[in-house]
Amino acid sequence: TAWRLTGSAGQKLIVDPRHLSGSNPSQYWTLIGPEGQTVNSGYTWGTGDYSRKLTLPDTGDYVFVLSGESSDATPRSSTVRIGECGESTLAIRLGDQVNAAIAAPGNLNRYRLVLAEDTTLLLDPQGGNVNLALNGAEGESINISLNNTTEYFVRRLAAGTYTLDVSASGAGTPDFGFKVTSLAAANDQGTTATLTGDLPAGQALSAYRFRVTPGAAYNLDFTTPVRYPDNFHYSLLDTYGRVIG
Repeated sequence: TAWRLTGSAGQKLIVDPRHLSGSNPSQYWTLIGPEGQTVNSGYTWGTGDYSRKLTLPDTGDYVFVLSGESSDATPRSSTVRIGECGESTLAIRLGDQVNAAIAAPGNLNRYRLVLAEDTTLLLDPQGGNVNLALNGAEGESINISLNNTTEYFVRRLAAGTYTLDVSASGAGTPDFGFKVTSLAAANDQGTTATLTGDLPAGQALSAYRFRVTPGAAYNLDFTTPVRYPDNFHYSLLDTYGRVIG
């Protein structure tokens, strides 16, 4: 089966064919460009998500071809979704909590962050089956899954403009959350010998800072939590985000 569609050079699409019924659930697809060239092709099995994102090289008419196995002896039913990938941009600031969702298959949520001065950035993933990439003038600095909520990420960044691009795999439209802060905004404990604080409900990360004397020896002895202590993890960082212990 073949369909014709019109596209523009640089247009970003997501192609999502799925088998509904028939004896053989495997199928193949090819997208043919205006000059008769193969732009992209793929294979799918059953109703699984084998969708693929692609960028059209030329303006003109394209032909999408879907076929089954040559051994198929009975008719099949399939669905094909070819949609345009949208992109939204939202300005955020240090300290902002982001809770959002991928609105449509193939979409990209872009967040723009401007740093007025050199900053040690703390990125706190808070869930979602999505990928986040932090990009700046020097290229990509962080590329992580926000599902990894047991980790956090620290980077020393020069003043400038950065983007945090969030996208889902396949045709998924999941919810997600993350927070970006500066280590300079951590709870200031001064020079006290005792650090105290709380982890708010539903939030797995808090940051505290204190001043030390260069060359002096220190011992960290956490007296709480007294229940399930193995579920409590910490890292000691310097001003530049380097892990000390």
